[in-house]
This record gives sequence, C-alpha cells and structure tokens, in this order.
Amino acid sequence: MGNTGLYGIIPESIFHLPNLETLVLQNNNQLSELDLSGVNFSDNLPESIGYLTSVHSLSLKNCNLRGPIPESLLNLTRIEDLDLQYNSLNGTIPSGMFSLPSLSRLVLSNNHFSGQFDDFNSNSLIWIDLSNNQLQGHLPNSIQNHVNLTGLILSFNNFSGHVDVSFFADLKQLYYLDLSYNRISLTNENKHNVTLPGSLMSLQLAACEVKELEFLRSAKLLWQLDLSNNKIQGRIPYWAWYNWMFSLQRLNLSHNMLESVESIPLLSIEAIDLRQMIPHLDLKMKKTTLNFLMIFGKLLLWGMEVDYVLDYR
Repeated sequence: MGNTGLYGIIPESIFHLPNLETLVLQNNNQLSELDLSGVNFSDNLPESIGYLTSVHSLSLKNCNLRGPIPESLLNLTRIEDLDLQYNSLNGTIPSGMFSLPSLSRLVLSNNHFSGQFDDFNSNSLIWIDLSNNQLQGHLPNSIQNHVNLTGLILSFNNFSGHVDVSFFADLKQLYYLDLSYNRISLTNENKHNVTLPGSLMSLQLAACEVKELEFLRSAKLLWQLDLSNNKIQGRIPYWAWYNWMFSLQRLNLSHNMLESVESIPLLSIEAIDLRQMIPHLDLKMKKTTLNFLMIFGKLLLWGMEVDYVLDYR
C-alpha cells in the first residue's frame, strides 16, 4: 500500500489476517495516526519504522516487541505522541529520542531499558514516562530547564543520588511526579523558601528518604499523595490537613515513624493507608465515604460511610 495516499487510522483487524507476511506503508504522506496496541508481533521493532515520517501519533503498546529501539525511529520528526509501553524492549534509549522536534508525550514504561537518562533539550516534550525499567545513574540536570513539563514518571528504576526539592521548583506546570522506588534521597536544603510546585496533583515519593513535609506547603491541589516507606517523624502538621481538606482522595503514609494521628479532616478522601507507622491511634474523621482504610495491616472499612473511627489500638 505504498504511494497510495493512505490516511487515517489502520484498523487492528488487518493484523489478524492469518497469511499476512509483509505490509508496506511507505510514502503515504497523509498517514498521521497509527495505533497497533495489543497486536502480538513477537519480534524486534523493525528499522522500517523510520519510513513513517508523516505520523504524529504512534502506539505500539503491549505488542510483545523485543530488542533495542532502532535508530531509524529518530526519522519521525513529526511524531508528537509515542507509546511503546508494556513490551520487552531493551538496550539503551537513543538520546536523540528526547529531542525529537515535535514530540510532546513519550511513554516507554514497563520494558527492560538500561543505561542512563542523559541530558536532553526539547522545546516540545511535556510528558515523560520511563517507569518500570532498569535505568540508572543520576537524574539529568536538564530536566530543570524544561519548564513546560506536566508529567515526570520515573518510578521502579535504579536512579540514585541526592535530589533536592529545588530541582523541581521551576517546573510550574508539573502536575504528576513519581520518583518512587529508586535509590533517590529527596533533600530540602532550604526548608522555608523552596517548595515543590503548587501545580502538583499527583505526587508519589515512596521510598525516597523523605523526612519532613515542609516542601509540600505550596502543593494545595493534591488528589493523590504517596509518602510510604519513608522516615517521616512526629505529627502531620495542621497546615497539611488544611491545604488538602477538599482535594486529597488517596493518601498513603504507611511505613513511617509518625507518633500519632488524632484527626483526619479530609472531606474527599477515598483511600487511606496508615499501616505500620503509628504506635498510638486515637482517630477521628470527618464524615466521608471510604473505599478502604488500612491500619496495622487490617482492612477496617470497605465502601462504608463513617463519622469516625475511634481509639483503635
């Protein structure tokens, strides 16, 4: 089907033809979107993918693709949305991929990529998902310069080093940040003057060596917060409950070293996990509907409307 003026979306059903061996789509300059999600290729990503130079959106997620990303993919200079998640791709990620001139969304999660996340320069990239790979090393300093980033998801890799809160301070559009389960230590050298962006709506910092919450003072729009498996001590400050009273729906504070929680004044909360963290619990809650409340490993509530849970030890 080369040189045919083909355009639009190719139906997935064409790849279920039992005798199909070769499909040629080159020189179709109007083909802008290609979604082959779920097609079982069981093969390497071919060099010929570089012929799709007119494509703006390419989804090959969950296609059982193997091997490295071919350099020819860097020929896709018009690509805006690239999704290769849930495959078995490996090797290093070509550094030029992050600098494709039109690319705004890059999803490479749930593969077997290794190596480092190198510095990059992009005027268009706003969403990066590299979670569930084997990437390592320090986070690239160039992230700080990409002030239009809205999503940065790097969880379940082997990134390491100390990362100060100021690293993200200029990313004023960032609303989704996930650094969980790496070997990162989040620090806050200037506790009273630097906070994470107020634009954040989902923040996941599980196992990031977090010790205090001062860096969250500006994060008043949070609906999801995961601070589990950290080193937070003392009590949750009043300003935190006040900031999140109407927005927070999912809260995980499990496996910390908090002294006590006496009140959870969260009006929109749906799920709370407080396991393995509180030696004394005298808990009062605003009337709300919970999907679950986890305390000391016991599931107390499921889809029940409650006024309070009192004196559970």
